[in-house]
Amino acid sequence: MKRLISAIAIALIVTSFSGCNADITKSSKYETHELKYIVNLTNFEGDQQKAIDDLKNVLSDRLNKFEIAEVEISETNENDLTYIDVKFGTIDDIDEIKKLLSRNSTFSIKKKITDESDYENLIIEKAEKTLEKIKNNENFELSAQNDVLNDPERVFYSRADWMYQDEIKAAFKDIVFELESGEVYPEVIEYEERPFALAAPIKIASIVKLFDKKEAEQIIEHPKLAHVSHILVAYQGAMRASEKTTRTKEEAENLINEIKEKLENGTSDFSALALEYSDDTSNNASGGYLEGPAGKGSYAEEFEKAALELTEIDEISDIVETPFGYHLIKAREIEEAYDETLNKMQATFGVIFYALRPAEWELTELKGDHIESIKTLYDENYDPHLVVQLDQEGKALLEELTKNNGDILGIFSGDELITSFTVKEIINNGILKIMAPVNTEEADTTKDKLLLKELPLPIVLIEESS
Repeated sequence: MKRLISAIAIALIVTSFSGCNADITKSSKYETHELKYIVNLTNFEGDQQKAIDDLKNVLSDRLNKFEIAEVEISETNENDLTYIDVKFGTIDDIDEIKKLLSRNSTFSIKKKITDESDYENLIIEKAEKTLEKIKNNENFELSAQNDVLNDPERVFYSRADWMYQDEIKAAFKDIVFELESGEVYPEVIEYEERPFALAAPIKIASIVKLFDKKEAEQIIEHPKLAHVSHILVAYQGAMRASEKTTRTKEEAENLINEIKEKLENGTSDFSALALEYSDDTSNNASGGYLEGPAGKGSYAEEFEKAALELTEIDEISDIVETPFGYHLIKAREIEEAYDETLNKMQATFGVIFYALRPAEWELTELKGDHIESIKTLYDENYDPHLVVQLDQEGKALLEELTKNNGDILGIFSGDELITSFTVKEIINNGILKIMAPVNTEEADTTKDKLLLKELPLPIVLIEESS
């Protein structure tokens, strides 16, 4: 099965590499896996072939950390672009491998930004400049990667797998299908999005390119739905119970059993009992009639489960307990689950996302090649910490970075913040202490991240197959 990579959701959630010492075992479902990367040679000066050969060696070394078999790394060139194909015997979960292979930078020092007042206009201007470059035939995915590398906090790239229109983000689901294969939408698209339900909305600017589209069969699964009425007996302390509710939980349980017995004996019908006893005042006068069907997740989990177990009209459930109290549920209509097959258009496309928000960190010149050594030391309580010794150039850079008391510096591995500290004095010995590890295993994992050899050329994963 072959699929394209969806690189990141715009939820702006940063995933972290769990370390080279991950406990990964061989899969019982052993098969060959292939990852295809595009190599970013933009503005590279020097011997390109040597850099590409070095890149293949570094990727091979990183794969060797997982002790997987049948590793094959090859280079191809198409339309003046260079690609690296990585094949290997896969394991059940290859996420850690992909994270490790794609980690372009392994150590950097960043400085906390305290003021960036005009960030929205600057980011939109950046997006518009990139769009113009792409219109002038600059490679879309390399342009995306360059912007991500320059501003990883706010720029994200996603290459979407084949998707139907109703699966695509509302901001550009119509736009995608207006484009021809290989075409870029001619304007920067602006919209707002919430990273999660209760978060404040974030303004987003985006550039969209359609790679290809086709007609395909879409199987739409329609779940079982149950249209129901109910009787609720609440008790003091139950969720949303009225202030007038004084009965105890035990009294509520006794009452719902009495109501159930009346239904079973046929001495009263459901609607009359709902009117007389139900504490759901929004519908007790209508016989407990609920507007929306169960089966869409609109009700408490226990309520939904019991409602969907009903199979016949007028069937009444056993007593159901939810955080709201005790319920009896009556089926009014049952819609059985079914599948529907429709012919619909699918598209595979890429989106560069620009989050219009202030940046938290700015990159400095202090990077991984300035590390001379990293040691694990222990205090009197045998708690570990890491000591990073920088070379002479790194020592000078660190001294310059720590001249202003109050500045906040962060130690990063890739985009992952390892630790941060407030500058209290000039550090002129080239030594950084990382106090974050809580045990020796975590210290070793952090050390592995920081000592990992950097990729000589940036790469971006564009295709995956198995």
